[in-house]
Amino acid sequence: MKAVEWQTFQKEYAAGKYDMYTVGWLPDYPDPDTFSQPLVGRENSLHNGYTSKKMDRLISSTLEYSDRSRMPGPGARPGDVAGPDTLGTVVKEEKDVKEVKAPKSEQTRTLILETALRLFQERGYDKTTMRAIAQEAGVSVGNAYYYFSSKEHLVQGFYDRIAAEHEAAVQPVLAGDKDLAERIRGVLLCWLDVAEPYHRFAAQFFKNAADPESPLSPFSPDSVSAREAAISIHERCLAGSGTKVDPELADLLPQLMWLNQMGLVLYWVYDRTDDAERSRRLVERISPIIARAIALSRFRVLRPLVRQVYEVLEEFLPGATGRTPAK
Repeated sequence: MKAVEWQTFQKEYAAGKYDMYTVGWLPDYPDPDTFSQPLVGRENSLHNGYTSKKMDRLISSTLEYSDRSRMPGPGARPGDVAGPDTLGTVVKEEKDVKEVKAPKSEQTRTLILETALRLFQERGYDKTTMRAIAQEAGVSVGNAYYYFSSKEHLVQGFYDRIAAEHEAAVQPVLAGDKDLAERIRGVLLCWLDVAEPYHRFAAQFFKNAADPESPLSPFSPDSVSAREAAISIHERCLAGSGTKVDPELADLLPQLMWLNQMGLVLYWVYDRTDDAERSRRLVERISPIIARAIALSRFRVLRPLVRQVYEVLEEFLPGATGRTPAK
């Protein structure tokens, strides 16, 4: 039997390279996250239908303790909730009116993500392991995998954070000027502002994200959440402007605007000027050009050209749009 790293197993399993395999893990010490979560936690690995909000709260409450002597005492441990026959029983609790996520869990998740981003910057993405991240964050390896199943999912957490921060920052732009050029300019400059703190190690991700097979690619299925959030911003940018758009192109144009943003991101990754000054100048120059092109696209004579551009991009950037435009 040959042992392989989890990331290697995932790729080779997906490629159908294993006729037979077994999956296991080595805990660094016995804790409820390592031994209870996969069996009786929410959305557990066995998919056995077991649910218990009390169990979830107890597992979550232990995640902050790297010192096992500080764990909750008898009567407040996951084993006291799930008896020996738990796995053979499907338990359903009445749904609460409102389920509130434990603040400590969110703090732990944020801590792991912040630690990972710092180590990616200091050591490089390829040289940073999940074990190193867990050690630096002061949590068990099992806890780290509870929140992020791989390094790739940590980067997806980073993408989601950028998307959420961009969404918040862009609100004044979307609620303001109706001029399309100003709106496009505002949306792109807001993204540069939000992303600036991460500029120094952005190139660490790009060599992986540039691989179309990588889950880090902005065009991959794993990135759909952040991608859809970004396209949504461009949809609202266009819809709230005073520019008339042909209905046939209404779904297509925001996707082309997002692809333009991806071009800006690539330029920004390698921009070494102070405060990404050249990237900002690029935004100032291209925003009126894009707005003008969109305004002209409503004329029937130019619609076929817009569709041809879209089709070329779709063919050579597989999965880039994730949507089917109206015919």
